[in-house]
Amino acid sequence: MEILVLTAHQDVPEVVRAIRLGAHNYLSKDAEPSLILAQVERAVVHAKKNYSETLAKNSIDVGQKGGVIDFVGRSRAIRLLKERLTAVSESDRPVLLLGDPGTGKTTAAKWIHSRREKLAGKMIPFVS
Repeated sequence: MEILVLTAHQDVPEVVRAIRLGAHNYLSKDAEPSLILAQVERAVVHAKKNYSETLAKNSIDVGQKGGVIDFVGRSRAIRLLKERLTAVSESDRPVLLLGDPGTGKTTAAKWIHSRREKLAGKMIPFVS
């Protein structure tokens, strides 16, 4: 997330402080709308670049290992995800995975299913 500070007072020490604290830019309220829009667009480009770099560093690479889906990652979130999915996969109870599109529900379902040998062929995808 990028932060743009829009203020009525353009005080140099405050500008420096805001930038040091992580603001992408510091603008005066009386700035031209086109300048503000240009700064917002730059911040969006910068945020996308940072997101891509962060994603590359902490990616959830999904790869095939002997026909089994696996998550590869070092973050605490990935370790926690694998612990929870392992616990769920050790049960023969049905599982309902909910979440926004693109959050990895299908991959998680395949991961669980691939570890439930006696349930082979019984995965029922649900699409709403």
